[in-house]
Amino acid sequence: MSGQQDPFYLIRAEISSQYNEIQQKLHKFHSLSSSSQERRNLGREIDADCDSIKYQLDMLEEAVDTASQNPARFNLTMEEISSRRKWLDTTGRQIQGIKDNIKTITAAVPQVPSGSDRLAAANDSYLSSETQKQEMLIRDQDRQLEDIEKGVDNVTAMAKAIDEHLVEDDRLLTQLDGDIDTTGSRLRATSKKVQEIIRKSGTTSQLIVIIVLIVIVAILAYFVFT
Repeated sequence: MSGQQDPFYLIRAEISSQYNEIQQKLHKFHSLSSSSQERRNLGREIDADCDSIKYQLDMLEEAVDTASQNPARFNLTMEEISSRRKWLDTTGRQIQGIKDNIKTITAAVPQVPSGSDRLAAANDSYLSSETQKQEMLIRDQDRQLEDIEKGVDNVTAMAKAIDEHLVEDDRLLTQLDGDIDTTGSRLRATSKKVQEIIRKSGTTSQLIVIIVLIVIVAILAYFVFT
């Protein structure tokens, strides 16, 4: 198979062309200011081109490995296979060297943010700070509302307890009034009976009646006020 028809040499020619373009871009890269945005963009472009070549080299290496298992089938000699592997290895190391060089240079240069970048960063910082403040304010308001709700519940419970206590006091007072009225009626009836007995009895009888009356009054007072 001639070199013009062999896919290996066709791809090799394409890779060589891409490699020359990378060299031109690399020359321009080194001529630009280290802080320029164009230089950073060009560095990323060169790195992407190198990745593309590395992918093609990997594909060619797999093809060479396959051909090395049966060189006669592909009309190849071991010398040709060795030559192809040598070229793949040399080109791969050159491409990796360019990638490492770009990576080292771009990493060593501090990234100076542009005016718009600084403004955007400041705006993001302000928005983040304001968001945090709003979240803290909302949490504080939630806690205050919870405290107010608890206070309302406590006042409601106290009002209910006071109302129940007043109802009970009213019931007791009503009952006491009834007991007093009943006791008064009994005392008046007893007094009338005592007076009637006194009129009918002598002095000794009056003393006995008075003593009995005192005992009755004491008993009634005990039941009323206990």
